Amino acid sequence: MSEYAKVDFPRFTLHLHLFRHGETPPNAERRYPAPFEDAHLSERGEQQAKALRSRLSQIKARFGELDHVFCSPSTRAIQTAQSAGYPHFTIAPALAEAHFGVMAGRTWAELEAQYSQAQHTQTHPTHTQDG
Repeated sequence: MSEYAKVDFPRFTLHLHLFRHGETPPNAERRYPAPFEDAHLSERGEQQAKALRSRLSQIKARFGELDHVFCSPSTRAIQTAQSAGYPHFTIAPALAEAHFGVMAGRTWAELEAQYSQAQHTQTHPTHTQDG
């Protein structure tokens, strides 16, 4: 019978805080971003990013200084990090926005108009009676 050494690892707690970028003009228009569209924050988005600074001060008071800040390579995410008081961060390409395919560049209303009829046709097919 084999015996295994029992190893006690130090315990630690990881606090992970996720924040979305501030509003951009496409967000305000309820439009999915077009491929490679790198929208800047809107005026409202800048205000939201600055308000995040206040929220982060509450987090720091509870958990201490953030050890590291990661940011997507988008301009809006970088602007949000900087306006929130974090001029030093690591750009993480893995956090880049996904391509939205057929939805890219289109508003929610456009997509609803186009696809609600297709959905209705799929869920309520026309029945014909022979005879």
